[in-house]
Amino acid sequence: MRKKIFVIAVMFVLMLPASLWADGFSAGPFNQPPKDDGWQLDYSGSGSITMGNVINPYDGGPFTPSTLNGNAVFPYCVEMSVYFSPGSTYKVNLYEDVGPLDNGGTDWFWQATYIIDKHGFSNLSSDQMATQYAVWWLNGQLAKSDVPVGLQGTFQSFLNEDPSLVSWDDSGYRYADLFNADGIEAQDQIVRTPEPMTILLLGFGLLGVGYLRRKLF
Repeated sequence: MRKKIFVIAVMFVLMLPASLWADGFSAGPFNQPPKDDGWQLDYSGSGSITMGNVINPYDGGPFTPSTLNGNAVFPYCVEMSVYFSPGSTYKVNLYEDVGPLDNGGTDWFWQATYIIDKHGFSNLSSDQMATQYAVWWLNGQLAKSDVPVGLQGTFQSFLNEDPSLVSWDDSGYRYADLFNADGIEAQDQIVRTPEPMTILLLGFGLLGVGYLRRKLF
């Protein structure tokens, strides 16, 4: 009887989809999707991330070049009550927004990524900090009264912008769920991923360099 139960159990495990075994990221307690509905796990992007230090004098993004699967990224955090250790490497599950992600009638991730893309990579520290506060507010992490007085004007102007006017598409961004080897959650982030066209142009550029080298040498 025990042997029969063991055989059935082994057969059940072997029948699981292969994707559940990939890198050990989607099986077990590590796969904790964001709190909203409308997310899809991006198996191709999940892996590891090494977090950088804060750029501005407060506990928010963007963070100095962090490394996601070998690529430099400048994340913005989405949680205020969870933390990470700068310089540490974490496992990460990346989630794609397949919406809707309603938060008081607003698709918060869609609007947050628009603000990050337009203002978050500015050379002005005030724009970067206002962007981070906007992300926190959109995700329900703080009240508008919690935003520093000197940033409230910029913060509100960012929120007043309408991403639909430019047909904003957030497919170039991912929600990054961070956790350590013991499965303990770290501070989740929003990261920008390379766009397919960018990768394609890079490929053409490398092919051009290779052709030129052959012509010269």
